[in-house]
Amino acid sequence: NGTHWAGPDIQKTIPKEVNMSDVVNLIGLEISRGPMQGISAVGGSDLATNSRPVVPNIFHFAQMTELLVGQFQQNWFTSGQLSVRYLKPLQQGEELVIRAKVISYDDDNAERVNLSVWCENMNGELLATGDASCNWAL
Repeated sequence: NGTHWAGPDIQKTIPKEVNMSDVVNLIGLEISRGPMQGISAVGGSDLATNSRPVVPNIFHFAQMTELLVGQFQQNWFTSGQLSVRYLKPLQQGEELVIRAKVISYDDDNAERVNLSVWCENMNGELLATGDASCNWAL
């Protein structure tokens, strides 16, 4: 009866059927995924921080996208948008948490919501921030 995020580490379940009043009620909803360990399948960057290589920034973007695809499912591929600003690298082996918050809905399209998305390490330091939007209707 609800859309569940993929994976055991998701913190919220969002209703599957959402109408305009439901979207307004979702404003402020926070969702998260993680922690997950930062690793690089392509060997990591040659850039070292404190003698450890950093995970390429695409890892941040991929984890944010996975969180959003898990929620919006097929709608993400037809109406989803994400822009990301990288603030600080994630070191190999460091853990990452992805968070998102519904901040508003589109006045021109009652089925579309806007979200703030961010990654932080286990110390709560921001690694990347982003803006996302997508249609809720399934």
